[in-house]
Amino acid sequence: MLRIFRSRVVQHAKKSNLFSIFGNSTVKDVSPCVWLAPESAVRTVNIKQYASGPEGNQRLSNFDKKVLVWSGYYKNVLEVPETISTSKLIRARDWCRIRVCMLMIIGTILGCVYMVWSGKRMLAEGKTVPKMAREKAAKLRADHIADTAQKAEVETKT
Repeated sequence: MLRIFRSRVVQHAKKSNLFSIFGNSTVKDVSPCVWLAPESAVRTVNIKQYASGPEGNQRLSNFDKKVLVWSGYYKNVLEVPETISTSKLIRARDWCRIRVCMLMIIGTILGCVYMVWSGKRMLAEGKTVPKMAREKAAKLRADHIADTAQKAEVETKT
């Protein structure tokens, strides 16, 4: 169903000349109301400009500099220039994003292994969830009985 919908949208866009991707790697940027927009509202944008960007135009924050050092492009933060290419920054961010995701996966696996181990240990010791719930309910019941007895004692004295 989705494939049919997608192909119909593409066919409609080709017929109405909303975009032209083939050959020159450009897309026409169209206002939200395509059927109401005059032809002058449609402008051509170069896709490659947004994909890579001109060389040396990206200003860096301190975090970006640390990302570039951690990804191995530079040895320390002092060697990082003030501006670099957008593509280099994107590659460094992607590298760091992959490493952080891998660390999170490893942490999740270690956490799961620890939870299984601690659950088996608690089961061997006889600490189960239903047993702890019964003990907690009994303790609360005993506290409630003691509180009501104390309140009754105070009321009888006055």
